[in-house]
Amino acid sequence: MKQGDDGDLPGFPHPREPHCSQSMYNAQMACFVSCIRSGQPPKPAGVEGWVNMRIVDAAYESARTGDVIRL
Repeated sequence: MKQGDDGDLPGFPHPREPHCSQSMYNAQMACFVSCIRSGQPPKPAGVEGWVNMRIVDAAYESARTGDVIRL
């Protein structure tokens, strides 16, 4: 999407209402930093994201081709 001259993305009213409180984002970042410092993988870890992306990619491929995509 291309930003307008005022910096807003087209189709989004200004100002947008926050969907989550800042404290949730702060807690996520604190957990992430803790994982880095302790050498522990975050939960969910990268493999969960990879699996989710394979499913999303398969859904798009199925929509594009009309075929069933087997993972």
